[in-house]
Amino acid sequence: GKFEDPLPLSLPLKASPPTPLPHHHPTPRGRGSIGGMAASANKPAPTADWSLTAGSSTWNKLFDRYYRKKELYTMEWGEDVDLAKMVVAGSRFAGPIAMIRDDRKVSLIGAGATLRPTLTIHSCSGQLLASIPWKVPRLAEMGWTDNERLVCVSDDGTVLMYASNGRLVQTFTMGPECKDEGVHASRIWGGGAVCLTRGGSLVYVDDWEDPVPRKMPRVGDQYGEVVCMEVIEPRMTASKGLEVLLAVDKTVLTVDLAGVTDHKLAAGPVRAMSVCPNGRMLACFTGDGVVWVLTTDFAKNLSEFPTKSQVPPTQLAWCGTDSVVLYWSKLLLMVGPYGDWVKYSYDEPLCLIPEYDCVRVLSTSSHEMLQRVPTACVEVLKLGSCTPAAMLLDAKQLLDANDPKADGVLRSILDSLPEAVWGCVLAAVEETDVGLQKALLAAASYGHALIGRDGPSPSDDGER
Repeated sequence: GKFEDPLPLSLPLKASPPTPLPHHHPTPRGRGSIGGMAASANKPAPTADWSLTAGSSTWNKLFDRYYRKKELYTMEWGEDVDLAKMVVAGSRFAGPIAMIRDDRKVSLIGAGATLRPTLTIHSCSGQLLASIPWKVPRLAEMGWTDNERLVCVSDDGTVLMYASNGRLVQTFTMGPECKDEGVHASRIWGGGAVCLTRGGSLVYVDDWEDPVPRKMPRVGDQYGEVVCMEVIEPRMTASKGLEVLLAVDKTVLTVDLAGVTDHKLAAGPVRAMSVCPNGRMLACFTGDGVVWVLTTDFAKNLSEFPTKSQVPPTQLAWCGTDSVVLYWSKLLLMVGPYGDWVKYSYDEPLCLIPEYDCVRVLSTSSHEMLQRVPTACVEVLKLGSCTPAAMLLDAKQLLDANDPKADGVLRSILDSLPEAVWGCVLAAVEETDVGLQKALLAAASYGHALIGRDGPSPSDDGER
């Protein structure tokens, strides 16, 4: 549906305050307090440590889902790295990060530095793993394979594949079409790569072990210049074959082995595109400044969000399968379901690295993760939560503080102890904070000791 609350990007923007969460005060539960019991005038009341669950106060609610931004690392590569003038590619699942100077942009080169770009590979925390002099023509695209091999496609179709330590593993060419016509655009996914030449030819490889270039139907000049390109991986399509999406003029083309399909869209021109990690949805940024989400078969329009900015974002990426993240200079905007949004301001350039369940935000100083809060964590850690798992965590924290209220809290969930134990275990699996993981597992162990090893199953479907 359409949304009524547009975002004026021309105004100074700051991070939106988190949506207030509802607070419930059932008896005998009292997270963050001692439940209204009067303390003795001569003896101070015991106090539980609620700092581990305080992070939920910074969550942002978009429709019925919560999102959070957490810092993973403080980057170690130094302040001289300017991401605004770099081509950056990050491997999935928090793998290595590769970068090289973008020679299409003006850069200040210090005394004694070489004009030839240098390809560098870093860890997630910014530690240098490898440095490789770039000796081939201009880089067209860079990405990572499923087994963490860095793939670099040059302007003449030469493909170089490196290990994460900088060792050259393989080199091949994308065929004579790329060499003769030059590469206009290229996309790399975990299992292959595709190149669009300046003459409209599409050439792809789908097996890194046997990289044989194969041709797709040619895109004629009658469609106009290609503005941007995206791919839907073969494992995500109904035909199990590669599909290439090309934004041209005021429409989008789908190219597969069967031919070229013009979807004759009326909402174009499309300036940027991004395919959902599951391959079912496509996010587009139109020339009118609208974030448009539709299915990849172009059969259903899912949502439209007006940004009131006709300047295309530097990056457009998905945060899992629920929200779309756009990055302009000093502004990060996340648009969630039904038009809810949250924005963050930054004083340094960013790079977005999409994952299956989140998006990583890379800057000169930090490495952050922006994700939807897992359901298990919401049920346990949300302020005011009264689920059995949340009550069990409260009881353990009260017990550690020698608070007699722990007995009353525990007695209120005796019939739901298996569910409470399982809920704490699931939340610990989803969390990345070690201290919070230990607290959740300690609560689960505490509850499990009370129901015994032969207690009822924690789930009805047999999940362990």
